[in-house]
Amino acid sequence: MGQPAVRDRINVPVEGDWVTTGQAKKLLGVSSVNTVKRWAAEGKLEAQKVGANNWMRISMDSIRRLLRSGDENVQAFRRLKKSLDDLTDLDFPVTNDDLQATSDRRMGHLPWEK
Repeated sequence: MGQPAVRDRINVPVEGDWVTTGQAKKLLGVSSVNTVKRWAAEGKLEAQKVGANNWMRISMDSIRRLLRSGDENVQAFRRLKKSLDDLTDLDFPVTNDDLQATSDRRMGHLPWEK
């Protein structure tokens, strides 16, 4: 479940060879269009600006290449998204204290250690 479910990717309306950053976000399985924009700025995705507002469009070919590349950042985002998705499937509530106990400020400590 590290990438969007097939049904979610199928339901992303794609017209032509260029998609919006929102569509690219869904296709790539990341949670923010800012990640898509950053990857475009880093050259991982091919982008162009269109219209009077300079809306960014992302090349479908570059999305396909990035998904096939095994890029470390893409894989890390997929693992993180899977972890977050798994949290939503819990059958008990997670409190803010629970989240704080597992925050990255306590890296290297087990949750039950003080």
